[in-house]
Amino acid sequence: MLEYRDVKFEYKEWRTWNNQLACGYTCEDQKILEGIDTVSFGARSLDEMHSKIDSYIDNRSSNLELKEMSDKAIQEFYNTNHYKGD
Repeated sequence: MLEYRDVKFEYKEWRTWNNQLACGYTCEDQKILEGIDTVSFGARSLDEMHSKIDSYIDNRSSNLELKEMSDKAIQEFYNTNHYKGD
C-alpha cells in the first residue's frame, strides 16, 4: 500500500487479454471520495496518481457542490417528467 498526502493507493500489475503485462495505480480511499459519486479511480503513472489525488483534495468543495447540483437536477428531472420508475 502506497500513500501520498495521507491518501492510500495501490500499485497493480496484470496480464491483458493478449498476455501483455500492464500496470497502474488505483485509489479507493474514502477520505477523499466520501460524498461524491466516485468509488475509485486509476492512473497509469505515479505522477498522474499524485496529480489526481491533489485534484480531489484541492477541489473538494467544488466537487461536493457539483454533486449537489447534479442531485438537484436529477430530482427535478424525475419530478418534472412524472417519472414512475423503470
